[in-house]
Amino acid sequence: MILFACQRSHSAGFFSASEQEKIALVSDHISQAIFVRRRMQELGRELDSLRATLNRSVFGVVLVDETHRMIWCNTKAEEIFRLQDGLSSRTKFLHTYIASDGDALRLLLNDAISTTTMNGANSGGSIPIGRPSGSRPYHLTVCPISNDGEWGMRTRAVVFVLDPDDPPILPMGAFRKFYGVTAAEARLCRLLASGFTLRESSDRLSVSFNTVRTQLKAIFQKCNVNSQSKLVGLLARTFVSD
Repeated sequence: MILFACQRSHSAGFFSASEQEKIALVSDHISQAIFVRRRMQELGRELDSLRATLNRSVFGVVLVDETHRMIWCNTKAEEIFRLQDGLSSRTKFLHTYIASDGDALRLLLNDAISTTTMNGANSGGSIPIGRPSGSRPYHLTVCPISNDGEWGMRTRAVVFVLDPDDPPILPMGAFRKFYGVTAAEARLCRLLASGFTLRESSDRLSVSFNTVRTQLKAIFQKCNVNSQSKLVGLLARTFVSD
């Protein structure tokens, strides 16, 4: 509670009409300033909560602006960058060890940014990022964002990075309950989220390629997505480490 009061000595008499108008005007400005400050504090707490959640994600998460410059990244992404094993963040831009990977990444970012800025209709995409250590490539997914300012006015695309040699432990029970996927479909989701291709997932699950394709179509319908990159993005936003 905030109390605003104006006082003057008895000898000065009552406030005149013009003085009362000025006081009312100042009071309105103060009330508006208090409202703005409270709203900024609320937004600050919401942003802190969002950052804390993303920092628990098993995926590296990077927010970029329309020039591909990094605005923010979570702790998992920082861990990946520190390894200097195929993906780094020199001068606040994403850099790849293999030049062709960098070209593919820039194309994905351009497409996603065009969609975010209402100049395109690409849903994003995924590419492997080669690593000089010989470890399995990173699985990198680029997604456009909704244009409602939820991620901040400067953010134009989101990059998710998964190290397949450090697979996440995903709470599939909650995922199955929320989206109504079967146990077999949940196992396929786990593999896709860990960076395996649909063909590799088929081999690991010991089922035919046609079977996993059918399962993937069912997953798309239940999760209300229409591409594998959107599914991986959904998994990245849904699952956090324990």
